[in-house]
Amino acid sequence: MLFRSIAAPPHGYGLGEPQDLYVLARRLPAMASSASAGWGSYSMSSDAPVAAPATSEYPDCMRDLSADVVARVSAEFVALRQRVAPRARRVADKSQMHWQLVGLARALFPRAGLLHVTRDPTDLLFSLWSNHVGTEHAYPSDLAALGVYWREYQRLIAHWNTLAPLAEVKYEDVVGAPEATAKSVIASVGLPWDANVFKFNDMGRLVSTPSRGRFRQPLDTASIGRSKNYAEFLKPLTDLLK
Repeated sequence: MLFRSIAAPPHGYGLGEPQDLYVLARRLPAMASSASAGWGSYSMSSDAPVAAPATSEYPDCMRDLSADVVARVSAEFVALRQRVAPRARRVADKSQMHWQLVGLARALFPRAGLLHVTRDPTDLLFSLWSNHVGTEHAYPSDLAALGVYWREYQRLIAHWNTLAPLAEVKYEDVVGAPEATAKSVIASVGLPWDANVFKFNDMGRLVSTPSRGRFRQPLDTASIGRSKNYAEFLKPLTDLLK
């Protein structure tokens, strides 16, 4: 369920911060309803005041977006990203909710490269269920709700693929054949190969996600099939995945 967007030059968006495409989608209705306001009038903070009333919520507000609003919002959004990372050749956003926003990404950043990262559904949903992912997401605490969520995710991804196929990257390939997979991904966004991509576990930056313990370790296949050890307890989930 991870949706990763990697921008083609010169555009890019998202740095894994609160100021990402998901926040933009929540601010977009007000932007679409205002003829004069730009992105600067609407702070990327999710609790910022809205100066213009929204005529419709996302995604319905997409119908109200003029070419001028699209150009202005995308340009300002890119400028904010470049202000944070002025020397970056590409900017990637791996927010797990962006599978809902493929249409928005394509409208604002038509040259962006979109990678759909997938994993065995039972392994993935078991990982979500067994890790605390924040109170803003209630579905992981209920196995049946996770199953319904997965089916809706699959339905929407199928829709995006009918419009324009998404490049798929499998988690199992990433950990099973990391170099070949990484080279394919790097080449798909027009970057030269750099072996330093495998030194992620040596980075000194703070990691606060549930996978922070694994982040400091080399890639391995230990998590593939992990859910099979708990199969008898996962029936409310697996019954919905059939």
